[in-house]
Amino acid sequence: MRMLPEQVSDQWEAIRPGIESSLPYKVSEHNMNMLLEEFMIGNMHCWVLEEDDNIYAIITTKFSVDIMDRKNMVVFSVFGYRPATVDMWVESYNSLSRWAVANGCVSMVGQFDNETAESIVNNFNVSSTMSIVSIDLHKKEEL
Repeated sequence: MRMLPEQVSDQWEAIRPGIESSLPYKVSEHNMNMLLEEFMIGNMHCWVLEEDDNIYAIITTKFSVDIMDRKNMVVFSVFGYRPATVDMWVESYNSLSRWAVANGCVSMVGQFDNETAESIVNNFNVSSTMSIVSIDLHKKEEL
Protein backbone atom coordinates (compact mmCIF):
# COMPACT_ATOMS: atom_id res chain seq x y z
CA MET A 1 0.00 0.00 0.00
CA ARG A 2 1.37 3.42 -0.97
CA MET A 3 1.38 5.92 1.85
CA LEU A 4 0.07 9.41 1.19
CA PRO A 5 2.52 12.27 1.89
CA GLU A 6 0.59 13.22 5.04
CA GLN A 7 0.83 9.64 6.30
CA VAL A 8 4.60 9.64 5.75
CA SER A 9 4.86 12.88 7.71
CA ASP A 10 2.64 11.60 10.52
CA GLN A 11 4.59 8.33 10.78
CA TRP A 12 8.06 9.79 10.05
CA GLU A 13 9.55 9.13 13.49
CA ALA A 14 8.46 5.48 13.26
CA ILE A 15 9.58 4.79 9.68
CA ARG A 16 12.66 7.01 9.53
CA PRO A 17 15.01 4.58 11.37
CA GLY A 18 14.13 1.78 8.94
CA ILE A 19 14.67 3.96 5.89
CA GLU A 20 17.90 5.35 7.30
CA SER A 21 19.32 1.93 8.16
CA SER A 22 18.46 0.51 4.73
CA LEU A 23 20.57 3.07 2.89
CA PRO A 24 24.01 1.89 1.77
CA TYR A 25 25.68 4.97 3.24
CA LYS A 26 25.50 7.16 6.34
CA VAL A 27 23.27 10.20 6.00
CA SER A 28 23.10 13.39 8.03
CA GLU A 29 20.12 14.91 9.79
CA HIS A 30 19.96 17.45 6.98
CA ASN A 31 19.82 14.66 4.37
CA MET A 32 17.01 12.90 6.21
CA ASN A 33 15.05 16.17 6.38
CA MET A 34 15.57 16.60 2.64
CA LEU A 35 14.31 13.05 2.13
CA LEU A 36 11.18 13.79 4.15
CA GLU A 37 10.60 16.87 2.00
CA GLU A 38 10.87 14.68 -1.13
CA PHE A 39 8.08 12.48 0.27
CA MET A 40 5.98 15.53 1.17
CA ILE A 41 6.13 17.07 -2.33
CA GLY A 42 5.53 13.73 -4.03
CA ASN A 43 8.98 13.21 -5.57
CA MET A 44 9.47 10.05 -3.52
CA HIS A 45 6.94 7.43 -2.46
CA CYS A 46 6.74 5.19 0.57
CA TRP A 47 5.08 1.78 0.45
CA VAL A 48 4.12 -0.45 3.36
CA LEU A 49 4.15 -4.23 3.05
CA GLU A 50 1.53 -5.25 5.58
CA GLU A 51 -0.87 -8.02 6.41
CA ASP A 52 -3.45 -8.19 9.21
CA ASP A 53 -2.30 -4.78 10.53
CA ASN A 54 1.30 -6.06 10.88
CA ILE A 55 3.99 -4.10 9.03
CA TYR A 56 6.56 -6.36 7.40
CA ALA A 57 8.55 -3.89 5.31
CA ILE A 58 8.88 -0.32 4.11
CA ILE A 59 9.81 0.28 0.46
CA THR A 60 10.75 3.70 -0.89
CA THR A 61 10.66 4.57 -4.59
CA LYS A 62 11.38 7.48 -6.88
CA PHE A 63 10.83 8.15 -10.56
CA SER A 64 13.89 8.74 -12.70
CA VAL A 65 14.41 9.51 -16.37
CA ASP A 66 17.47 7.92 -17.97
CA ILE A 67 19.68 9.30 -20.72
CA MET A 68 17.46 7.68 -23.37
CA ASP A 69 14.48 9.65 -21.95
CA ARG A 70 12.84 6.52 -20.49
CA LYS A 71 10.99 6.88 -17.21
CA ASN A 72 11.89 4.29 -14.57
CA MET A 73 10.75 3.59 -11.06
CA VAL A 74 13.80 3.30 -8.84
CA VAL A 75 13.51 1.24 -5.66
CA PHE A 76 15.48 3.52 -3.37
CA SER A 77 15.38 1.45 -0.19
CA VAL A 78 13.79 -1.61 1.37
CA PHE A 79 13.68 -2.25 5.10
CA GLY A 80 12.22 -5.39 6.63
CA TYR A 81 10.76 -5.33 10.12
CA ARG A 82 9.99 -9.06 10.08
CA PRO A 83 10.20 -11.89 7.55
CA ALA A 84 7.51 -11.75 4.87
CA THR A 85 6.34 -14.61 2.70
CA VAL A 86 7.22 -14.85 -0.99
CA ASP A 87 3.51 -14.36 -1.75
CA MET A 88 3.56 -11.06 0.16
CA TRP A 89 6.59 -9.88 -1.83
CA VAL A 90 4.94 -10.94 -5.09
CA GLU A 91 1.78 -9.01 -4.21
CA SER A 92 3.90 -5.97 -3.34
CA TYR A 93 5.86 -6.26 -6.60
CA ASN A 94 2.60 -6.50 -8.57
CA SER A 95 1.22 -3.36 -6.89
CA LEU A 96 4.42 -1.40 -7.46
CA SER A 97 4.76 -2.48 -11.09
CA ARG A 98 1.10 -1.67 -11.91
CA TRP A 99 1.49 1.76 -10.34
CA ALA A 100 4.78 2.35 -12.19
CA VAL A 101 3.22 1.44 -15.55
CA ALA A 102 0.20 3.65 -14.81
CA ASN A 103 2.67 6.49 -14.25
CA GLY A 104 4.50 5.96 -17.55
CA CYS A 105 7.46 3.89 -16.37
CA VAL A 106 9.08 1.34 -18.66
CA SER A 107 11.08 -0.44 -15.97
CA MET A 108 11.69 -0.82 -12.27
CA VAL A 109 15.31 -0.70 -11.15
CA GLY A 110 17.10 -1.16 -7.86
CA GLN A 111 20.34 -2.29 -6.31
CA PHE A 112 21.09 -4.50 -3.36
CA ASP A 113 23.98 -6.26 -1.69
CA ASN A 114 21.99 -8.60 0.48
CA GLU A 115 21.48 -12.35 0.00
CA THR A 116 17.93 -12.21 1.37
CA ALA A 117 16.98 -9.49 -1.13
CA GLU A 118 18.63 -11.48 -3.91
CA SER A 119 16.63 -14.60 -3.04
CA ILE A 120 13.39 -12.57 -3.09
CA VAL A 121 14.22 -10.88 -6.40
CA ASN A 122 15.06 -14.23 -7.99
CA ASN A 123 11.35 -15.13 -7.68
CA PHE A 124 10.55 -12.56 -10.37
CA ASN A 125 11.27 -12.45 -14.07
CA VAL A 126 14.21 -10.07 -13.77
CA SER A 127 17.48 -9.34 -15.43
CA SER A 128 20.40 -8.74 -13.12
CA THR A 129 23.11 -8.22 -15.68
CA MET A 130 24.46 -4.88 -14.46
CA SER A 131 26.99 -4.19 -11.79
CA ILE A 132 26.82 -1.00 -9.76
CA VAL A 133 30.10 0.50 -8.64
CA SER A 134 30.12 3.10 -5.88
CA ILE A 135 33.36 4.94 -5.15
CA ASP A 136 33.50 7.20 -2.12
CA LEU A 137 35.42 10.13 -3.58
CA HIS A 138 36.23 11.48 -0.14
CA LYS A 139 38.11 8.28 0.72
CA LYS A 140 39.49 7.45 -2.75
CA GLU A 141 43.22 7.31 -3.03
CA GLU A 142 45.05 8.57 -6.09
CA LEU A 143 45.97 5.84 -8.55
